[in-house]
Amino acid sequence: MKTIFTLIISFLFFTCCSQSKTPKSIENKQPIVVQFIIDGLMKDAVETAIKAGAENLKYFVNNGVVVEDAYSNSPVGRVRLPDGIEPWGGASPPNIGMHTGMNVFENQDLDDIFLSAKRKDIKSVYIGGHTLYDVFTTADFHYAEIMSDQNVVDLGIKHIKDNGVRLVRLYLQEIRSSWNRPEGKTNPDSKYIKAILNADDQLGKLVTFLKNEGKRCNDT
Repeated sequence: MKTIFTLIISFLFFTCCSQSKTPKSIENKQPIVVQFIIDGLMKDAVETAIKAGAENLKYFVNNGVVVEDAYSNSPVGRVRLPDGIEPWGGASPPNIGMHTGMNVFENQDLDDIFLSAKRKDIKSVYIGGHTLYDVFTTADFHYAEIMSDQNVVDLGIKHIKDNGVRLVRLYLQEIRSSWNRPEGKTNPDSKYIKAILNADDQLGKLVTFLKNEGKRCNDT
């Protein structure tokens, strides 16, 4: 059985970091949480990409938390009710759970993480690089269209700068279209590995932006 790994990197940034590093109370800190997801990422391909120069992925592999085994409570391709209705369209249950923070998928009437953020006046953005994710509409700003990884990250940066969003979902999809056959996972010259290196560049661009904005005080 082939195991598919999806990389989820969460950052915790504080928008009011003191340049003098004077301690501030917890109440004064305004975190920005970014979920950076590369769809279709596999463990051996990550290892190949790191050897080929994916420095940003290497940093988070070495300094973050790596999940070796993950289990889905609804391991099916899509949700289809007995009457044939598909309340989430082409989005699979793992995607629904990951993006909404919920684990019940019978309908879209869920009190998800984006609605919870709204009640606390926290602005959010969801950017999915495929039309399959057009069901995720509860963020203040939401996109679901076939777009490059660069456009996904650029839109996220734009909304952080222009709209002050603090809950950010960036769902990169380009490597899926670069998949050809299994041997590409261990070939540093394959189109698949090149696509991962491009995603790594976008991750680096995001981190650099937040550093330059003075918003990166802590990351997890």
